[in-house]
Amino acid sequence: MTDSNNSIGVLDTGVGGLTVVKELRKLLPYENIIYIGDSINCPYGNKNKNEIKNLTLNMFDFLQNQNIKVAAVACNTISSALEEFNDIYDFKIKGIVIPAANYVINNNIKNIGVFATSFTVNTGCYHDYLKSISPNINVISKSSACLAALIEQGDFSSQAMKEEIKSKIEEITSISPDIKDIILACTHYPIVLDVFKACFPNINFINPAFEQAITIKKFLQENNLLKNSGQGTTSIYTTGNTELIKNVSNKIGIQNDSKIKKIQL
Repeated sequence: MTDSNNSIGVLDTGVGGLTVVKELRKLLPYENIIYIGDSINCPYGNKNKNEIKNLTLNMFDFLQNQNIKVAAVACNTISSALEEFNDIYDFKIKGIVIPAANYVINNNIKNIGVFATSFTVNTGCYHDYLKSISPNINVISKSSACLAALIEQGDFSSQAMKEEIKSKIEEITSISPDIKDIILACTHYPIVLDVFKACFPNINFINPAFEQAITIKKFLQENNLLKNSGQGTTSIYTTGNTELIKNVSNKIGIQNDSKIKKIQL
């Protein structure tokens, strides 16, 4: 039975969803958070739909065994195909696409860039949702086949990473020079937000992790599932390199008392 003492589950294809953990930890200090990142199979954005579904089911199954009360899908690639999972589990699943897109709508942004994985861009999830709400909005989407993987390597100042960021953002702004706001529609990307800002100081890069954390808090409030006391804990599980988890956690400012464990799914 779901109650307020159950944990918040967060899942991602690798380390990117730690940006969501960071925002949840700040916004909901009393909550217990369980994170699973499938780094060994990252990036999902270059895989086909069946591969993505099967790998994601493994992570949902893992979280179900942890008695979670809600699952935050901290991955745009998986979030773009949530209809595959909505009726399988007894906990609510919250994606990251709609919260980020709603930020654009709520702030009346008329020219928006979307920078994501190939799968996310090819689904058209951001483009179609934004157009359905605001038909006259100008949406320019570009994908990277390698940036998430470069970030997973843990060298946050590599020349290859910088060149990929510069190349793709310049493609967006060259198509539509009026764009001053770009959604970083892969949760890996805000890990190196400092690089984005250094390369393009005049662009507002939108971090969907913050918008998703707000959505999770609202859901818990509306369903009387908020935990309002005690000391919140963070448990991090990965199929990959635990040192990378530590490095990313340190870089983005997650509390250093998090439990980190390597597992097989």
